[in-house]
Amino acid sequence: VPGNHDFWVNSAPKLYVPKDQLGNGFMQFYGQDTIAASSASPYDFTNNPDSSSADAAENLPASSNYFFYNQVGNTAFIGYSGAHAYDTMVPYFTEACSW
Repeated sequence: VPGNHDFWVNSAPKLYVPKDQLGNGFMQFYGQDTIAASSASPYDFTNNPDSSSADAAENLPASSNYFFYNQVGNTAFIGYSGAHAYDTMVPYFTEACSW
């Protein structure tokens, strides 16, 4: 699960610098079996990391690229991004808890 430094090198959106990779490198080079994975693509690239906007520090890849759940024995694990708003992950928590 990526931490805040995997999104912003200085740890927070308010300390954004143009070299921040906003989690794009993490999701591609540390592959996970996430909600975003489908037969068409292992990632959801709907957000363009190179788009220029006033909210560049918040231009994160979709939260589905970082959400996963699995089970080992009788223990379940849920992994998710702390950089994304909880509201974007509610359907994934519902799915994981219903599994």
